[in-house]
Amino acid sequence: MADAEDTADHDPGWLVRFRKTGFFVVAVFVGVALAELGNIADLVGKSWDRFKTPEAFALAEATAKSQFSDQFAQRAWRRLFWADNFHARVMNEAPIVDIDSSWNSYIDADADWNANVMISIVGVDRYYGQARSEQLEGVILPAFLGLDDSLAALRRSAAIKAMREGKEPTAEQKGEVVVLAESVKRGTSDLRLQLYAFIRCFAPGKTAENLCAK
Repeated sequence: MADAEDTADHDPGWLVRFRKTGFFVVAVFVGVALAELGNIADLVGKSWDRFKTPEAFALAEATAKSQFSDQFAQRAWRRLFWADNFHARVMNEAPIVDIDSSWNSYIDADADWNANVMISIVGVDRYYGQARSEQLEGVILPAFLGLDDSLAALRRSAAIKAMREGKEPTAEQKGEVVVLAESVKRGTSDLRLQLYAFIRCFAPGKTAENLCAK
């Protein structure tokens, strides 16, 4: 009590008088109310993020959301680029050293993607909602696994083995390569369309339909 009385003795007279008026009570109430309104607005904002209309990825912006989205898109398209590159070099019968170089680059891109796959799943859920995250896990990731299998089958083909031994592939072996390469081409084409729609929420040239809202 003594400390409170000492403090009150040293307060300016106008402050002591103000505390005794109804205005002081009102000012305290308004301050508390504004603080609570700020908390409610923050909660509503977070809830709105979860229930608003599905949106396209935020790319090339100076935000954490955009940084995550940029990295996701870059990792995905890097895998597709090197898959296409490997496919093209095999079909063009490039030197085996060039074919192996493309394969190694694809493996590096694949490793980078898979090292961050859990971050991708959680990040998509955080920024774009559970439905998009489930689409990533249930559609996009299995498609990439299928592409991996097709590329591996092409690399293990008899034609590639013959080239590695310095031999000219036979017509039969080249025919097998055509079939295997077609599987790779289908895989990259399908994935490119799926990723485009996944990221932009519409198919190429069809901006009127929001595919993410389905």
